[in-house]
Amino acid sequence: MHRRSLGGVLAFLLAAAPASRAQDLSPVEKALARSVEARLGEEMAALEKVVNIDSGTFNAEGVREVGRFFEKELQALDFKTRWVPMPEVMHRAGHLVAERVSPKPSGKRVLLIGHLDTVFEGQGHRYTNDGAVIRGAGVMDMKGGDVAILFALKALESAGTSAGKYNVVARAVTVKGDLRALDEPEREAAKARMREIAAASLPKTSAKLEFDDIVPGWPITEGNRSVLKTIETVSRALGQPALTEADPVVRGFGDVNFVGGLLGAADGLGVKGDGLHSPEESLYPKSVGPVTLRAAVLIGRLLQTTN
Repeated sequence: MHRRSLGGVLAFLLAAAPASRAQDLSPVEKALARSVEARLGEEMAALEKVVNIDSGTFNAEGVREVGRFFEKELQALDFKTRWVPMPEVMHRAGHLVAERVSPKPSGKRVLLIGHLDTVFEGQGHRYTNDGAVIRGAGVMDMKGGDVAILFALKALESAGTSAGKYNVVARAVTVKGDLRALDEPEREAAKARMREIAAASLPKTSAKLEFDDIVPGWPITEGNRSVLKTIETVSRALGQPALTEADPVVRGFGDVNFVGGLLGAADGLGVKGDGLHSPEESLYPKSVGPVTLRAAVLIGRLLQTTN
């Protein structure tokens, strides 16, 4: 069966494509452009609404409230939704899963992943818009992306288609770190080297290392490059800036890590802004329309592919 699933987001905006590029879009894709433009006001209003819902990571009820907003909107697009709970000890809201099954006997499956919580929580999280910059907790990461993908789906529906020295030594200290790797062999090699270092403790000291593998690596694959090539084709067709493959060494952890080793995937295509995960988090309004359109055209094309 043909399925489209949503657990959060991806993201994409419309700046009028130059006339020389218009011929690269199909009639349906031109209709997508018009649909995205027509809903920009509604899209920005939706962004303000969800940003003003306090949904820090440990605010389970707030996260669920954001989820209910998207759940209602997705149900209106004929998605079947469900909540997947997490163990109570984790103090998390759980996952919203939305799925739309095509009546066609076969077809392309598209998986969209994101999150509904915000890393920053507290004073300064409310939505503000001075006309040039939008601020608020999650406006960029990643409520802005969530809203962009929602309106991309709406358009598709309407178109039919650390440092320092200290002279005091504590009796005991616990240090938590974040180990990231491209793949499992690289992760295991890093663990082995860290164990060697910890074993060479200074006199009268000892160290113990514990690893809790939570996030899988995201290896470099031809499948990932193929997805990026498809997105690049869409960007060119829309007259948007060229996309380049980033050095995986400098990338952080994203939701895509959980599936990037299983299927072709891309990340970092969301709305633009600054101050990630801080009281100064902001979003540039002009990035919303184009990324929404790019998502709509991209998903539409992926659904039409036969392999």
